[in-house]
Amino acid sequence: IRKKSDFDDKQLQRGRALDLALQAHPSLKGYRVYLCGNEKMVQQAKKRAFLASANMQDIFVDPFFAS
Repeated sequence: IRKKSDFDDKQLQRGRALDLALQAHPSLKGYRVYLCGNEKMVQQAKKRAFLASANMQDIFVDPFFAS
């Protein structure tokens, strides 16, 4: 466990996880992509991963449905 003071602001990033991931890896060709969360978010992320060159067979999703 690290204290907040152990990090400087240059190490921290803020934003949506998918946006940050695509910023770090603009091309997902050759990657396996695992997505889970809200159903609508997962479907949007799946589309964005595909548009970033991930192969559809390499995109795995586990959407969470409201009960």
